[in-house]
Amino acid sequence: MSETSTYTSPLERGARYGLFMGLYLSAIFALQVLMQMYQQLSLMAAIAIFAFPLVLYRQLRVSQVRSGYKLSYGDLFAQGVLTTLGGAVISCVVALVYIRFFQPTYVDDMFNQMIAAYQEANIPAEDPALRQLTALRDYGHLPTGSDMCILMSSTIVMFGTIISFAVAALASRRPRRGSISSTNQSYL
Repeated sequence: MSETSTYTSPLERGARYGLFMGLYLSAIFALQVLMQMYQQLSLMAAIAIFAFPLVLYRQLRVSQVRSGYKLSYGDLFAQGVLTTLGGAVISCVVALVYIRFFQPTYVDDMFNQMIAAYQEANIPAEDPALRQLTALRDYGHLPTGSDMCILMSSTIVMFGTIISFAVAALASRRPRRGSISSTNQSYL
């Protein structure tokens, strides 16, 4: 039987992998929410955040291998951007639903925790970042939940695009000629 690989567009692959990426990014948001109650989860959340490029690389590499190494750098880059975009939209919807229906004070609580962290670190009240956070809270100019979700998703897409630039180059590499067959033949 001969295996034929059919070409699927970067849009289709990005949408398919975007579903998984959305679940992954939603899990990171859930870890951040749970960190408010359980500080022990901060290490797990940090690992999940820093593993994002590896997860994206794995998805792009699987696409490249399944295509028989026929995808170009541009196809993989577009797939990476679209995967990140799809994941960002899904995680934004999950975060918005959580903020609207389960914890409407999420943004207020987050700002209060940031201010408390600055104060616990003995950072002087004259520090510009601490002054700005306190002024936003005191004057009632905190962003809404939907503002936070839009900021979160646009940040994810921006960083995902930058990461896709590098990861697509790594994923588009072909295996070294003879590296697999020569090692297999040496064991025969």
